[in-house]
Amino acid sequence: MRLFELGFVVPELQVCFPNVRGHDYWVDFYWRAVRKIGEFDGHQKYTRGRILAGRDPAEVVVKEKTREDALRDRSDSFMRWDWSLVESPRRFHEFLIEHEVPRVATRPR
Repeated sequence: MRLFELGFVVPELQVCFPNVRGHDYWVDFYWRAVRKIGEFDGHQKYTRGRILAGRDPAEVVVKEKTREDALRDRSDSFMRWDWSLVESPRRFHEFLIEHEVPRVATRPR
């Protein structure tokens, strides 16, 4: 996992936030100690017919935005990234630092 390789705390994966504005929402990554949500999104969610299931891409984007707004009530930070960011260790590291993702504590030698 790239987060671990770069020295960041590995988050809980696939965490459920129950009854958020009447819905149960699952998130990809959650750093409970700092109430930070991370979502990994591929572009397929918004462009592939099978995933869209007949819905207009704009409808999918609006629904996702509504979900994100609701989850912000339960977190202190919400961030998204995609493959193009993760594929560049330097850029992903900078992104994680910028978004204040906790680092693994190092022990003094």
